[in-house]
Amino acid sequence: MRNLMIVLCSVFLLFACNSPEPKEVLKVTTIQGKTQGTTYTIKYIDTNHRDVTREVDSILHAIDLSVSTYNSNSILSHFNNGDSCTIINDHVLDLFLKSDEIYGTTKGAFDPTIKPIVNIWGFGSQQLETDTFYTDAASNEERESLLLNLRDSLSKIAMEYVGWDLVILDGDIFYNKLALSGTKEDEDNFICKEEKEIQLSFDAIAQGYSADVIGYFFQYKLGINSFLIEVGGEILAQGRKPDGKYWNVLIENPNLSAGEQEGVASVEMSQFRAVAVSGNYRSYREYLGKKYGHCLDPRTGKPSESTMVSAAVFADDCAIADAYATAFMVMGIEESVPFVEGNPFEGVEAMFIYYDQEGALKSYVSSGLEGSILP
Repeated sequence: MRNLMIVLCSVFLLFACNSPEPKEVLKVTTIQGKTQGTTYTIKYIDTNHRDVTREVDSILHAIDLSVSTYNSNSILSHFNNGDSCTIINDHVLDLFLKSDEIYGTTKGAFDPTIKPIVNIWGFGSQQLETDTFYTDAASNEERESLLLNLRDSLSKIAMEYVGWDLVILDGDIFYNKLALSGTKEDEDNFICKEEKEIQLSFDAIAQGYSADVIGYFFQYKLGINSFLIEVGGEILAQGRKPDGKYWNVLIENPNLSAGEQEGVASVEMSQFRAVAVSGNYRSYREYLGKKYGHCLDPRTGKPSESTMVSAAVFADDCAIADAYATAFMVMGIEESVPFVEGNPFEGVEAMFIYYDQEGALKSYVSSGLEGSILP
């Protein structure tokens, strides 16, 4: 009997040792914070259960010290406040090169040298002091008319200092580490200008770029391959959620108030990695009953008069999506649709919401996006 018990116990132990271990339940970790005058939210799946908040904040702080126009100690602020050349780092170089490419493809609709115009129209880091102007105006309507004329006149003068060809990239340096990948040798390491009034702003691409840098850190430094990174509304997604489904992104309804969650469409992020949305329906100035949006046209120095309400742009890189979203708002529906359909090599797809000639709200979905978007 004793021998039988030993045998039975041995069989039980053998079965227990050979039985499959319970499968680990994957969980989504969420971290949040503030950066670049906005917020970020990151969701990721990590089998090592790491909290990477400190590392992410460090990355975003480094980008802020590089290209923030609100931080007086940033490299870009030193350039804007200087009168000649400024030494740059990897982040500034990357954003300069990406901006140079998109400036060319959009024929100037995207131009970071528009910063002086942005300030004049009240959307930049340096506000035009208008409170003391025309205080003796007979009425609010008269005051608004005078302020509108003032901004328009100042913009015409400032256009002398707007133009991508006014900024020069030059110098050689050995980079041991590039912000996104690899190494670079003999690269340009400073930017120059001939006039002090020339200024740069990468605000229309920096948040998308930040998402790209964090995504690179997750994938290639931490080995995390499933994540959704949102910085200021610009999103980079990769991999699948624990339920096996792709990450899903909701396209905001421009008719809703800030904070409301209903969208006009949702997109499963299986075909694209990044999406960025630009629109004039949240940030604008109003004069004489007319709204002037924050999307300014570098080609005219004025707020864009296009009928575009919002542009949601999909691409492989969030920086690219971010910049094109801004450019398309400037270009309008008439220029943007032929661009998207006629330049498939750019890898950009889009959903536009716009007003038609009768004032009705319409939507356009590019041919490469039709199979991925759900109403």
